[in-house]
Amino acid sequence: MTSSLSDSISKAFDSLPLILFQTICMFGCLLLYFKMLRTTSDPKRRRFIYWGLGILSGIALTPLTEKLFYLANLFIMHSPTGK
Repeated sequence: MTSSLSDSISKAFDSLPLILFQTICMFGCLLLYFKMLRTTSDPKRRRFIYWGLGILSGIALTPLTEKLFYLANLFIMHSPTGK
């Protein structure tokens, strides 16, 4: 039990740099999105911003969400009250 717990925790900590990078990318996409929306008045360009940065945000958010759910499940399953 202790070995599997320590292996799971080490795997979780090994993925932290990837999670941090994906989080920074996600917030970068959101900041760029709002900055570009404030600076443009052309409706075609706004549509491009909506779709382009929306797709980029989705691409960045999908693996990030998967990793965060994995970490949450790991700590719930190995907590003293988890079953």
